[in-house]
Amino acid sequence: MAEFPFLRLLELAREQREEAARGLQASQARVQAAEQQLAMLQQYRQDYQQRLGGQQQQGMAVTQWRDYLLFLGKLDTAIAQQQQECERCEQLRDAAREQWLEREQKVQAFEALQQRHDQTELRKEARREQKQTDEFASRKGSVSRH
Repeated sequence: MAEFPFLRLLELAREQREEAARGLQASQARVQAAEQQLAMLQQYRQDYQQRLGGQQQQGMAVTQWRDYLLFLGKLDTAIAQQQQECERCEQLRDAAREQWLEREQKVQAFEALQQRHDQTELRKEARREQKQTDEFASRKGSVSRH
């Protein structure tokens, strides 16, 4: 059977697909890490606010109150920045998913071509074998008549 003429391209497409899959996996891990960081910041802010509430009930100096509020503002800024980081990571993950899908489609196209090639080669081989069988039967028939 003749070799599939695009075999090297198929192998290359498969390698690129695997590379894209690794990139997608890494970008998904970055999304998860960013989301975990955001959750930690939000939890820390909530805990800090509860401590502030406890301190208010016990009474606190104005400077201490101001420091709590300033720190809450910094936490809010950090949370907003982390939310932006989560969105950025999600966009990169989505782009990585699109790249993987494109490469997967390319592999599927080459595999379909390979399958068609193999089927064509099998049909050719079957025809050759049938022709040889017919020729053998024809020769055998002509030899037995003599």
